[in-house]
Amino acid sequence: MKNSSSRILTTHIGSLARPPEILEMQRANEDGQTYDVEALAALVPESVREVVRRQVQVGIDVPSDGEFGKHRFSTYVHDRLTGFEARPLAPGESPLLNWGRDRTIFREFYLEYDATGGPGAGRGMVCTSPITYRGHDAVQADIDNFRADLDSVEPEEAFIPAVAPGTIELQRKNEYYASDEEFLTAIADAMREEYRAIVEAGFILQIDDPRVVTQYGMPDPAPSIEEYRRSASLRVEAINHAIRGLPEDRVRYHLCWGSWHGPHVTDVPLRDIVLQVNAGAYCVEAANPWRSFRNGQNSGSP
Repeated sequence: MKNSSSRILTTHIGSLARPPEILEMQRANEDGQTYDVEALAALVPESVREVVRRQVQVGIDVPSDGEFGKHRFSTYVHDRLTGFEARPLAPGESPLLNWGRDRTIFREFYLEYDATGGPGAGRGMVCTSPITYRGHDAVQADIDNFRADLDSVEPEEAFIPAVAPGTIELQRKNEYYASDEEFLTAIADAMREEYRAIVEAGFILQIDDPRVVTQYGMPDPAPSIEEYRRSASLRVEAINHAIRGLPEDRVRYHLCWGSWHGPHVTDVPLRDIVLQVNAGAYCVEAANPWRSFRNGQNSGSP
């Protein structure tokens, strides 16, 4: 992973706006509806090539594939992991498993907001059998589509995002494994195959983990900071388990406070987030994270 030794290298968080025709077919796939599989397979590589060129043209030094091959940043794993089944949500039940204090404080707003939840909003995923990775062809397609045009645009480096074990676990119910720890470890072991494929293909692996941050705002009443950090540490350990043996300088860790379009008044401060992932870089998506880093206020730093 290159450092900004002579100038600031530019990058971004990973996911980019997909062409409408791709979105339409990916949403049909997520909703279990019919769509033109061959048309989507042809459209994604073409769109990836175009978005890579555009990133480099506007000055992005370290581009991504825009995640064009995934219908959503985390639910794409429905097609890549065994062991889960979709079930209808009960009335008033949130697909996030718990409602969140922001959603209680601003309940009227969020009832209307959630009603526009889009594909999959009325379903929850439940683990009912052993978790294994079956996404080898899909991640290889992501790699091949991204690599196809990189030589012609010559970026400094390139990265592919993949969702973190904890973000997967905290958005799904477990009815199979004996404990949360066993459930989380099974997810980490499965996702390790995707992480390793990305690194071995020569790309930077970005691990997306917003839920390790937003989880603080979910329980009502609020957990103590100590309780939150114990929970976060368990999920950080799962990441380190999943990336064991991979070069730290080929991994970067992305965390954020969520990107939904609604009020945030229960966010955990940056200084209380556990930053002990064995990664060569952290990608903090926020308005002004540097004050905490500059003042050495993050008590979870390695």
